[in-house]
Amino acid sequence: MRGDLAGSLEQHAFGPLVAAGLIWWTIAAIRKRRLRPRTLPTWPLAWAAAGLLGYWMLRLGLGAFPSG
Repeated sequence: MRGDLAGSLEQHAFGPLVAAGLIWWTIAAIRKRRLRPRTLPTWPLAWAAAGLLGYWMLRLGLGAFPSG
């Protein structure tokens, strides 16, 4: 939220993608007046969740989280 893209990517590479997805979701929900758009397929959510979990486990196993 501070505009620090390099710091955001250092903390988590999926951060900007998730933020963009949430912005898209919000706009779609406001336009359709529904929390979950009817046209939203479920398979991208499953792949995204698997990717996020795999990325997290890899970084956890490698000890690649930056120290605060």
